[in-house]
Amino acid sequence: MSASDAHYRVAKRYCNEINCKVIMPDYRLLPKYQYPVAIEDCYNTYLWVLENSESLGINKDGIIFVGDSAGGNIAAAVTVMLKDRNQLIPQGNMLIYPVLDKRMITESMMKYTDTPIWDSKCNKRFWDMYLKGIDSSHARYSSISEIDHLDFFPKTYVEVAEFDCLHDEGIAFARTLISEGVETEYYSVHGTCHGFEAATGSSIFNECMKRRIEWMQNVYKVKVSTNGG
Repeated sequence: MSASDAHYRVAKRYCNEINCKVIMPDYRLLPKYQYPVAIEDCYNTYLWVLENSESLGINKDGIIFVGDSAGGNIAAAVTVMLKDRNQLIPQGNMLIYPVLDKRMITESMMKYTDTPIWDSKCNKRFWDMYLKGIDSSHARYSSISEIDHLDFFPKTYVEVAEFDCLHDEGIAFARTLISEGVETEYYSVHGTCHGFEAATGSSIFNECMKRRIEWMQNVYKVKVSTNGG
C-alpha cells in the first residue's frame, strides 16, 4: 500500500471533522506494476463502493476523490475513465500537488531539480518507469493535462507546494478546468515543498486542512440542498 502514517492521520481527520467515511484503495505499485494497473485498481474499488454503498452507509451521489502526488494523478485519471465508460462521476475532486503532465515542460519543472522529497529528476524517473515500453498513444489516462475537453469534471480543488517541480502543472490544470466552466479552486501554499502534509502538526498544514475541510463541507451541503435533504 502506498499510504504512509501521515496519510492515515489526514484520513482520520477528514472522518472526524466532516463526519464522513474514507475508503483508501490498496492499489498495486511501481516498479512492479506499470500503467494502467493502479488506475484500474482504484477504478474497480470505486465501482465496488457504488455497488455496496447501502451496506457501507455511503451516499454514492456524494463521493469526493482525494489524492496527493501520484494519487492526484490517479484521482483525475479515474474521473476521465468513468466518463469514458459511462459510469457515475464523483461529486468532487481534491488534488494535492498532483502529477499530471508527462511532457514536463513547465517553468517549475525546469527550476526545481534538487528540492526535498520530490524534484524534476524524480519526476522523470517516475514517468520512465510508469510508461516503460508503452506506446504513449495508448496511454490516455496517464498524462491528464494532455486530455482535451475536461468540462465534465466535477467541482475541483487543487493545492500545490511553492517549491515543487509540480507546482506549475497543477496551477495550469486548475486554470484549464476553470476555462472549461468547471467550478475550481486552487492554492499555492507558500514556503512548502512536495509532501509537506507529512508534517501534520505544522501550522501551515493545519491552515490547509481547514480550507480543504471547508471546501468539502460546502460540496456536501450543495448536494444535500439539491436533493432536498
